[in-house]
Amino acid sequence: MDKQVVVIFDGVCVFCNWWIRFITKRVPPGRFTFIPQQQLSSDYLKRYGLTKKINSVLVIDEPHKLFEADAIRRIACYLDNSRLLKVILKLCPDMVLLYVYRFVANNRYRIFGKTTECDLVSFPRNK
Repeated sequence: MDKQVVVIFDGVCVFCNWWIRFITKRVPPGRFTFIPQQQLSSDYLKRYGLTKKINSVLVIDEPHKLFEADAIRRIACYLDNSRLLKVILKLCPDMVLLYVYRFVANNRYRIFGKTTECDLVSFPRNK
């Protein structure tokens, strides 16, 4: 089996949970392991040299740690049946994509809402 890619995301963000469901429908089972930021252990943080305050999606695709728009681009590389998304992300200038990512990230609760706990149990865990 191919290597597993770890995706660390905001587990209480409604949009983030939608994005994880979107991913799980478009990748082979077992490709990704999803971990809500709220459930990161101190051992896991130390292992990857992370701080507790992660305010971005994070993709760990050994040996790379990718944040923000770079993480979204890496996830898109693995998606099946998402050619249009891949083309948009490839053609979009880095600064524009980063601006859009940060705008959505900074306003995600206001725009999409927030839950009291991670919605991860309500869909297949692709692990």
